[in-house]
Amino acid sequence: QEFDNIIKSQILKNGVLATFTKVIYPFLHKVGVLWGIDRIMPAQEHFVSNLIRQKICSAIDLLPIAPENAPKIILFLGEGENHEIGLLLAYFIAKKLGWRVYYLGQNVPYDNVKTMAELVNPNYLLTFFISTTPTSAEEKVFRLSSECSTPLLFSGSPINSEIKKNGDKVTYLESPKDLITVLE
Repeated sequence: QEFDNIIKSQILKNGVLATFTKVIYPFLHKVGVLWGIDRIMPAQEHFVSNLIRQKICSAIDLLPIAPENAPKIILFLGEGENHEIGLLLAYFIAKKLGWRVYYLGQNVPYDNVKTMAELVNPNYLLTFFISTTPTSAEEKVFRLSSECSTPLLFSGSPINSEIKKNGDKVTYLESPKDLITVLE
């Protein structure tokens, strides 16, 4: 109940986007750190993540669908990736900024992403690497940027910011502000 009260008061005071980027995002980062050093149980992390997921999904649903001629973005998590809160936040941001969002969800095979990119012809692909190792993430970034002509935006673990880029087609997003800057 207290969590719900805090989030609702922050939304009323600062708006949905500011609450997600300045309250929820930093909070999730702290929860991730606590989980990583075994200070909270996975069940606690899952519980709070699902509360936040519900808030983000409700906010997404309230936004209007962008017109046909709006810029397009495909959001997905690759195989082995299941942490979707960041991707849902990106969905909210893109939709709030007037983009047509194609949300593919978790654990999507890269061949499917490539096919969708060919069908949709988006301005960007966006993914997160939370569970993968830096080496594995680098391989996946290289594969996606090599096989798809669409520019790739990616985020996740800060260690991945050092991944070698494949020309101008790949951009690491350090925070939601970076995504907002790119999409504006």
